[in-house]
Amino acid sequence: MTTFCTDSDLLHWEPDLPGDALWVSQLLITGTGDLTESSFFTSSVSPGFNVLTGIEAGQVLTLGEPVNACFPIVERVDNTTVRVSTITAELFPESGGAPPPALLGCTSAADVSYAVRSFWAQRSVVSAFMLAAAGADPAVAAAEGRPAPAVLNPASLKRACVLGTIQMIYATLAAAAAEPAALQARADMYERLYRRALRQTEVVLDLDGDGRADVRKSLGAVQVARA
Repeated sequence: MTTFCTDSDLLHWEPDLPGDALWVSQLLITGTGDLTESSFFTSSVSPGFNVLTGIEAGQVLTLGEPVNACFPIVERVDNTTVRVSTITAELFPESGGAPPPALLGCTSAADVSYAVRSFWAQRSVVSAFMLAAAGADPAVAAAEGRPAPAVLNPASLKRACVLGTIQMIYATLAAAAAEPAALQARADMYERLYRRALRQTEVVLDLDGDGRADVRKSLGAVQVARA
């Protein structure tokens, strides 16, 4: 399922999220490698950054000592190399290609532990909820013998998807924490931001597969239930 935000988008709100929410993320790959400016190399070809591991632009590379930070992946170069970037205001602009990777503060490091973790499960749940709220659930369309509705303005749904995803992550962490107060406060804050973003989101749908807008629907009336 296509989601309306990427793991990299989450970093704009929570730069250390992959490290703070380890057990609710999905680990794709881990190992060691070398950092040179904006390129990270791993000596392991298998699995390495093979497409079979699901590594792609929009995911997040977490590096251990001496870097100790998370970076957006802007390109999978080959099975041993990815290019990463610092977080920028327009990491993935709505028009044109992705900007050149911004150089990292730590431009070189050898034998660094790394991991690529994803929050695809949470992003997909929120994206599916937004589709259903807009009346664009592909399963419903299939059951009724209609083409799957297409969202023509997916970038407009990114902010709400990001906030809903982070809210779900922190609510899950709080539910399992021995001292949940701080985590629950964070989940509550993101729930408020998510509700506000939904009120400001309008979905443009193509219902018959001709590539043209058939309906515009505001998500302002959507009811949000706690995760």
